[in-house]
Amino acid sequence: MTRSTLSFNAGIAYDRRKFGAKLNFNYRGTQRYGLTNYTYAADPTKPTVLTTVSGYEYYKPRPQFDLDLDYRITEHVGLFLVARNITNRVQDDQRYTSDMPGYTHLFRREEFGAQYTFGVKGTF
Repeated sequence: MTRSTLSFNAGIAYDRRKFGAKLNFNYRGTQRYGLTNYTYAADPTKPTVLTTVSGYEYYKPRPQFDLDLDYRITEHVGLFLVARNITNRVQDDQRYTSDMPGYTHLFRREEFGAQYTFGVKGTF
């Protein structure tokens, strides 16, 4: 089960005869995933003594900017550039349990980078 607290998109566009541009802002709020069991060694001096607790995994809120550009060379041929996540925002995965101190919540950081697509498009 996932649950997101808030998400929205907004954008602005400019379009003239030969050139078009769109800048979009996407926001995805905190997403909670299902209840999970975590097993760990609570006492570092006794690594074979394991403790199991239940907790939730969350994705932190993530804002993202995307950009679309296109240039029409002729009425039927054009070039385009699509750029996603242009500010290279990372995705943080956090875990929470009843006995977990705050500094341990960050479980994983995923960096997807910005993705670019460039091409030629035509209409016939």
